[in-house]
Amino acid sequence: MKTAIRLFILTIFTTFTFQVFAQQTVVPLCDKIEVVNVELEKKLQLFTEYEGFQQALLYKESDDLFVLEIIYKPNDVFQVERKPMTKAELATFCERINQSDKIQEILSINQNGRQEYLISSTVSGLGLYAWALPRALNIQNERPFIATYMLVGGGSFYVPFLATKNQEITKPMARSYSIGTVTGTGHGFLIYNLMNLNDVYNPMTGYNYEKRQRRLFVPMIFSLGESFGMMALTKKHDLSLSNLGMITTGSVWGAGYGASFGNFFTNANSDYKEDSRRVTYGTLIGSGLGMYAGHYIHSKIPDMTVGDMIVANAYGTLGALYAATITDLALDFNDYNDSKILLGSMTATSAAGIAYGLSRGKGYNYTPAEGAYIGLSEIAGGLVGIGVGYLVTDNLESETALVSASLGASAGIFLIDRYLRTRNLNTSSSIGNINFGFNPMGVANAFDTSEKPTTIEYLQRSTDNYIVRIGVTF
Repeated sequence: MKTAIRLFILTIFTTFTFQVFAQQTVVPLCDKIEVVNVELEKKLQLFTEYEGFQQALLYKESDDLFVLEIIYKPNDVFQVERKPMTKAELATFCERINQSDKIQEILSINQNGRQEYLISSTVSGLGLYAWALPRALNIQNERPFIATYMLVGGGSFYVPFLATKNQEITKPMARSYSIGTVTGTGHGFLIYNLMNLNDVYNPMTGYNYEKRQRRLFVPMIFSLGESFGMMALTKKHDLSLSNLGMITTGSVWGAGYGASFGNFFTNANSDYKEDSRRVTYGTLIGSGLGMYAGHYIHSKIPDMTVGDMIVANAYGTLGALYAATITDLALDFNDYNDSKILLGSMTATSAAGIAYGLSRGKGYNYTPAEGAYIGLSEIAGGLVGIGVGYLVTDNLESETALVSASLGASAGIFLIDRYLRTRNLNTSSSIGNINFGFNPMGVANAFDTSEKPTTIEYLQRSTDNYIVRIGVTF
């Protein structure tokens, strides 16, 4: 009934909100702090009287009048207190900050990426170092093996936690550590495989497995080296998240392209070990060149976002899928060289797809969420296509299922991409100091039955709950 009444009112009247406000500007608190968030408050202890403190901002009304806005959340309900302060009162308040010997140290340390860094360190410790180290040391007995695993696994959290207590760990630094861990592990195992290929089989004793176990130090060393090396490069050159994403993209695709290139030099009559070496060398070289290529491409598109990078990967994957589909339709794969045609065509079409995806981001700049939506829609569309193909042919291995998967993935990626690029319906204009805003999606806010905001972002954006808005600034 309430919904019907609201709809009736909305169909008759147009909602106007008229705002008249003096011009305010956000200024650094005490000329040092842009915003006091929860983490910083724990260190400074400036607003201990506010239960559930969220953040504090300082607004400048005039040369002698300021407003300190404190947002806090007692009993799960957001509240805002605005405290007018004269210039003299603000100076008295700032004495607590300026007299602190540790204020500069606290403010200069950026640890936004520390959580991601510790998670990555713990995962890599449990997933690689904890089991590879006792194997590399040739620990055979179960008890010391398990004890070593537990000690290394636990230490992979506590050691970096204590080591970074007062160290700068930005989000790009943490991301570069994660990337370096993965790429380093991959490169290390490729070299580990090359070393094993050189082993000579002894008919009496077989391979020397103890020697192979000791070689597990190689991927561990590469993992540590690339993780901390990437962190150092990120800090030195101030690499962005999108730049690191392109380096990762280049490493993955480059490895695939390198493996494809190495596969061209194999043949049906050559030695298995020799073919394996060619492919492994190609993968290593391709991955390294791809990392450089990713960084180079980003330098040519400096405004690239993380979302742009995700979209480029999605279109690259789609290109490879179409190459696989068309090749499967055209070839029977009875000839040894058919696989080379498949890999070569996938290399070409995926590169074209990546280039097209990067061009889509120019002038638009996808957000990470939008990029994720497009990538997930591609996967979902492909799954729907496989399902439809399976219903039609009753055979998942049929060419029809592969074709329907390609068509489904195409529909998923193109439809969501188009939707995201056209969904912004807000329009606004201004004449002098008068601003007009039209937001048709504001109709939906009239049917919001929630009684209170649940997040600080919702509270701060509450002024967007309008259909037509007129604002005057003076």
